[in-house]
Amino acid sequence: MIEPKEKFWNALIGSGVILLLVVGFASRLLGVEPVAYLEISEVEVIDGDTIKAVVHLGGGVNLDKQSIRAVNYDAWESRRFRRSKPFSSFTDQQWEAEVIKGKVATNAVSELIASGKLFVVLESKRDTYGRLLGRFYVYRNGNLFGVADELKRGGHTRR
Repeated sequence: MIEPKEKFWNALIGSGVILLLVVGFASRLLGVEPVAYLEISEVEVIDGDTIKAVVHLGGGVNLDKQSIRAVNYDAWESRRFRRSKPFSSFTDQQWEAEVIKGKVATNAVSELIASGKLFVVLESKRDTYGRLLGRFYVYRNGNLFGVADELKRGGHTRR
């Protein structure tokens, strides 16, 4: 008979959690960040740089419907709402131009996601609003494409 403690360790090893912990610890010792391309599904595009999705950690372990913000680009806003101060002084005309660009950026992200399988490389922390932070990639036709690069090429980002 398997003891509960042994079941616990077998479950951790089977789920890949131990591997993630070892890689994380070793990378800290070496001073490099580990890179894990995590598959994401059930994607809801919030705007050009934020999605909600299920993150698959491996071994059947998932993070259900997480809000994830891209860290390597800043897309135009698709709604007349932003918490940061530079936008508080926008005129109506400036907001209208911002929202138009934002809706185009949001559509571009939706099209990219629909063109292949979506992955994310997560950062080790969350932002001030509790969102996961990461870099998005689309796998299609045997190649991995950075969403940031595609959006920048299309003029859908500020930076």
